[in-house]
Amino acid sequence: MHDGVRLEHLGVPAVTICTDGFTEAATAQREALGMSAHPLVIIPHPLTTLSLPAVEARGKGATPDIERALLQG
Repeated sequence: MHDGVRLEHLGVPAVTICTDGFTEAATAQREALGMSAHPLVIIPHPLTTLSLPAVEARGKGATPDIERALLQG
């Protein structure tokens, strides 16, 4: 979250990707950082127990949401 918010402050469009297990924490953190409009893309939890191809598939599945968040900014 900090990296994404810092990039936004520097004028670089950014999006933070997190798993649904951290949605509440990510939302609270972006608000605490003064960037409640910073885009979040939520993917299914967990990642650590998945194979690399499965993690890659989740990332590819999130690509349309990431693109949409970046282009709306």
